[in-house]
Amino acid sequence: MMEKYAIIVAGGSGSRMKSVTPKQFALLAGKPVLLYSIEAFLKAFEDIRIVIVIQQGMEAFWFTMKKEYQLSERILIVHGGTERFHSVKNGLEKVPDDVLVGIHDAARPLIDAELIGKTFQIAEKKKNCIPAIFAHDSVRILDDVEISRPVPRERVQLIQTPQVFYSTPLKKAYRTSFHEQFTDDASIWEFAGNKVEFCEGSPFNLKITIPSDFALAEALLMARQKEAGSF
Repeated sequence: MMEKYAIIVAGGSGSRMKSVTPKQFALLAGKPVLLYSIEAFLKAFEDIRIVIVIQQGMEAFWFTMKKEYQLSERILIVHGGTERFHSVKNGLEKVPDDVLVGIHDAARPLIDAELIGKTFQIAEKKKNCIPAIFAHDSVRILDDVEISRPVPRERVQLIQTPQVFYSTPLKKAYRTSFHEQFTDDASIWEFAGNKVEFCEGSPFNLKITIPSDFALAEALLMARQKEAGSF
């Protein structure tokens, strides 16, 4: 069984949240958003090593959280870059060759251990695994400012994280220069000539982007806890 690493990208400034506290350190149901992802990965694999990518100037937020929740010394931090591409690239410098590495966005705090386990299991067999769900709403493509066309929703997949890869070819893929079409790690992996393998994601794997997403995420958390018998 291959050794496992996780890179949690928590480098956003929170500008769209219009908040002084970056969203990854803001409280969600009483706990920092970032903490949920850390706990999920540790629940999935007790021996996993975690690299947190934060922007410079956020160290105080991290060390306060680390002390309050007594987080393991095996969790490392690195500084992010200009784009997400550069942030992940910096994180990969802490990841050795010949291991499995999952790249996850801290803005997806509702990730669960089951989905993490599934993505790593599939990636170990197929060299990568990208969780995705099909669109439920009608979808249109904008060809111009005022021109659009419908696209069958069964042909549209919404991509999630964690995206899991063999570390050696992923690090090689990241040696390229940044391009605007690099929207996630799968696009970089594919650009390097590798095949992308998909698995079913989770509709609960919400990405927090705007303030109203916090209310939705909290409602989903409460529903999950109630279903698990926490209430």
